[in-house]
Amino acid sequence: MFDTTCKNNRILIEAGMKPIQGNRFQPTGFPDLGAGEYQLHDGTYSVIVDSPQAVVNHLEQYCLDVDEEKLVDVLCGLSMVHVKDKDGHYLTNSIREGHRLNSPYVLGGKRNRTEIGKEFDKLDAKSKPLAGHDAIIDTMFKYDVNSLLHGAWLSQVGEGRIKFPRALSAFVEADNARTAVYGGVKRDHVMTSTSSNKDSSKKIDDNEDDETRDSHSGHGFIPFSRVEYTSEKITAFFSLDLKQLQSYGLNDNKTELLKTLALWKIRKFLDSPFRPRTACDLVIAGDYTVTGPEKFDLPSSSELDTSMKRLIPKCSDAMNETTVTYKG
Repeated sequence: MFDTTCKNNRILIEAGMKPIQGNRFQPTGFPDLGAGEYQLHDGTYSVIVDSPQAVVNHLEQYCLDVDEEKLVDVLCGLSMVHVKDKDGHYLTNSIREGHRLNSPYVLGGKRNRTEIGKEFDKLDAKSKPLAGHDAIIDTMFKYDVNSLLHGAWLSQVGEGRIKFPRALSAFVEADNARTAVYGGVKRDHVMTSTSSNKDSSKKIDDNEDDETRDSHSGHGFIPFSRVEYTSEKITAFFSLDLKQLQSYGLNDNKTELLKTLALWKIRKFLDSPFRPRTACDLVIAGDYTVTGPEKFDLPSSSELDTSMKRLIPKCSDAMNETTVTYKG
């Protein structure tokens, strides 16, 4: 068991990172927002490399054997939900789904609820306001333990009262960031021009409309620009809220299972390359640092594997690997 009596009820870990080659990396960003830049009080420019929502997806992917859509061997026996369509074809699962148990494929639609959806509907009807807290926790543990670690808001159940914040959170930031701006051009060796010259010897199809042979359709020479970043320091941050896990009111074995699973995921992150997007390929630079609690040391991968194999059988009666049918 991990000591949760210390004043610091969170396990806090930091790890320096660096590009696997060169100095540049591509941060998270969106077309309408750009990169997640921000300025500190001292004027330093920083950038969000990956958000808590995105890093959670990576932490969960360590659990899956993606070739067979099943749990990796060391985690075999943990609860999760598989989803198939009405013809029996595999669709997805609660670990792969971004909203976990709140996935519309796991719960089903309002008119075609899955058995899990019906079960949560009954729990929500009895919880005003959330008087059935223990039953809800037990049900979430039964169907997907990851939802109790990474958070879940069952907005599609009843009035959306069933909600849990992240107990395990992680993100990656880069300090003293600077832009690296460059560009390129997509070349077209067949059609050197996208002008509407009908006598052009380069025209491929006489029946093709001229307006379909423009840059929007991929023809011609198309210049483009890119903005990447360099940074003085890239850091991955991890936080495990032990107090929240204790608040679930689970027995000692279940609570220890959740803690160990969280640390297992952190260790996997630290021991693996991190490539969230094409031009962002990072590795851990040096060793990690525990900033709280004092005298805590993250167990090795083999130690955590052994602990998971010991704890899962002790909780097996409370966990199901369930398959539901999504009917739309």
